[in-house]
Amino acid sequence: MVDKNMCLVAWNNQYLKLFDYPKDLVYVGCPIADLIRYNAERGECGPGPVEEHVRKRIHWMKVGSAHEFERIRKDGLVIQMRGNPIEGGGFVTTFADITAFRENEAILEERVSDRTRQLADALTEQPACLGTSRQSQSIKKSLFGSSQPRSTSTHACCSLV
Repeated sequence: MVDKNMCLVAWNNQYLKLFDYPKDLVYVGCPIADLIRYNAERGECGPGPVEEHVRKRIHWMKVGSAHEFERIRKDGLVIQMRGNPIEGGGFVTTFADITAFRENEAILEERVSDRTRQLADALTEQPACLGTSRQSQSIKKSLFGSSQPRSTSTHACCSLV
């Protein structure tokens, strides 16, 4: 949390661990620009000039632009960032490691894709299977006449998943 002067006034230990800040860098009253600059110098803000990252982020906080976005770090962590202005000036930003959530989401998406492919394949095979069954019934009818009971084997021929 930063005050209207864009100085750090509150944080938690998880924040310090997530960004691996040196102990002397974070203190009450620390200009948030210093922390943004530190992160930008380490590549945490994406490509581009360091001072441009600092200027842009300070501007967003000063004008009170709420935001939410995710960044994939070089070490593979996926960090979700949500920022909201504080009435009277200042800004609160939360940072969450959502790496496990995104990994599980990718696994589920792959499963859905696999199941969809299996269903599409089964539906593609079904007309051929039904056609064979109709041919079979036609042959039975010509051999045994119309008094022959209808076979229910068509349901066993094709299974959808």
